[in-house]
Amino acid sequence: MNIPPDLATLYADMVALLQQEGAPGIHNPQKMVRTVLKERLNVDWDDIIVNKEIVLTEVGVRDIRRDCEHLKSGMPVNRLYNKAWFYGLEFELSPATLDPRPETEMIVDLALKNFKADSPLRILDMGTGTGCLIVTLLKHFPKATGVATDILSDALATARNNAEKHNVEGRCTFLESHWWDDMEATQDMVFDLIVSNPPYIPEEDVSALDRNVLDYDPVEALDGGAFGLVPYENIFTQLNKFLKKDGKSFFEIGYDQGETVPKLAQEEGLVCINLHHDLNEHPRVVEIMNGDN
Repeated sequence: MNIPPDLATLYADMVALLQQEGAPGIHNPQKMVRTVLKERLNVDWDDIIVNKEIVLTEVGVRDIRRDCEHLKSGMPVNRLYNKAWFYGLEFELSPATLDPRPETEMIVDLALKNFKADSPLRILDMGTGTGCLIVTLLKHFPKATGVATDILSDALATARNNAEKHNVEGRCTFLESHWWDDMEATQDMVFDLIVSNPPYIPEEDVSALDRNVLDYDPVEALDGGAFGLVPYENIFTQLNKFLKKDGKSFFEIGYDQGETVPKLAQEEGLVCINLHHDLNEHPRVVEIMNGDN
């Protein structure tokens, strides 16, 4: 195997590899290659350009080429190394978890706007996946405690690992449950803040998703059943029992669900007090309270 003469040449070669015709899901090959070089060689952009002292070995170049071949075939870079960044924190991924999307960070932004940082909140995260929401919220609300639920035990194990990694595991309980099925509205299970990024892709559209999503994200985290609304129907039927009278809940929704999801909430006697849009001006998060406030 030929070893490139320097890091800049290797970088250019790998970018060219990802730019070849037929490589699916490659939107920013330069950034992807930088991620690979950072992971494999612990080098930054400045090193790629000017550092002539980094020695490239046959093993190192082989690993970098192999990683880039995986990316060329459609594997998302986060799945390549089983980790993702969310709200400035690194999270472990697993086959049982969704790869966190930047849009979901809006839920954290809204929670920080609506509650004081020193509030002793009780927080519920439904369908927690990696635990990115509950862990991030507990980091930003140091007096808060939380419950994270998921239908997949492997996802809960990953969320627990991430909670331990960020030193919030002592303030969070992990519960295997399909929405409310294994929950009781006792005094300890009524919350100031309820959040969720539930599956909201319509069942009939799941098979048409890009392969770099469908092949790597668990279908349980994508398939929202008929019209993508089944999880919301399940959640809204009992939300008033688990949400405090002055509490708030934030739910991520699909870009075309800005009317249907609030309507479902209203049919259960809840009040959608706000519909928040993302940077593309698509409806992204519904803000809901109990209807008797």
